[in-house]
Amino acid sequence: MTPTEPRRRGGGAQADRGAIVVGGEALVDLVAGATDELSAHLGGGPFNCARTLGRLKRPVAYLGRISSDRFGARLREQLAADGVSLDAVVDTDDPTTLALAELDDAGTATYRFYVEGTSAPGLTPEAALGGPLAQVCSGDSIRLDVANRRIDLLVDDAELARRRDRFAAHGASGAAPRPTRGYAALFHRSVLQADEGCDFDFLVPGRAELPR
Repeated sequence: MTPTEPRRRGGGAQADRGAIVVGGEALVDLVAGATDELSAHLGGGPFNCARTLGRLKRPVAYLGRISSDRFGARLREQLAADGVSLDAVVDTDDPTTLALAELDDAGTATYRFYVEGTSAPGLTPEAALGGPLAQVCSGDSIRLDVANRRIDLLVDDAELARRRDRFAAHGASGAAPRPTRGYAALFHRSVLQADEGCDFDFLVPGRAELPR
């Protein structure tokens, strides 16, 4: 399904100028227990981040695709209950994205993600091609105008031009050179992919040595 404009709806904090907008995935973790039963837990890093901000009484809106299915209804209800605005949610009839978590004898989780054709992907496909959302950086101010269905990036034209040039200089990925020192270097070198749990590899027993 092609992403649509966010549709206005009630619930949660008002998404106005000065509000925090958290964008990303909302999904459901299915945890396999000792028996054949599965327990469903609402999740997704951005989803949980938005909830945390809402509980801290910060003005926050969640920007992401949420399904019209039963799991999607639970995701919406939880966001609203935690004080998160749903005004920027993008509706979709695609089923909710699922992650199957299996625990080994040591309690380490292995994840398998069911992503294709589901709700979470596809929110910003144009970003990979250098579209407007590819120019957004951490710390930027954004104005959310729900009445006129606009999201404005409050960055001057000269800075946006520099970002576009930087994107072009680094190829299709638009990625800046990887850091060589500090926490950022550790993150790039050691964090596992989503299907492996997004944890540091040296925290997984037998996976890697501790960083020096």
